[in-house]
Amino acid sequence: MKKILKPKNIYQKLKYARSGIIYTYRTEVGFKRIVRAFFIFATIALLLPIKDYFKIILVISLMFPISAEILNTAIEKTVDTATKEYQVTAKRAKDIASAFVYFSIFITFLIWCSVLYFAVT
Repeated sequence: MKKILKPKNIYQKLKYARSGIIYTYRTEVGFKRIVRAFFIFATIALLLPIKDYFKIILVISLMFPISAEILNTAIEKTVDTATKEYQVTAKRAKDIASAFVYFSIFITFLIWCSVLYFAVT
């Protein structure tokens, strides 16, 4: 079994994080969609005629679904590694992780609605 090395410095940790993001982007269609949506909505947020602090809130809120999708992928890969055969608990773990992604998208939607409501009134 290969020994897992712990990163010794922040640079190594950032390299591992970058590697995880690249892997997720290359292998997960859902992640690609969320990243593309991030850039589209971030552009929209930055072009809106609202105060800068509202723009910052909107862009930061777009990071919730990205984070949730990364966590979802990690859980799915862990479950797939743990068992190759169908198990109800494995399916539930994947379903719950997927629900977290949709919940994060819903929260982002509510944040956008709230910010845009207060920004225009």
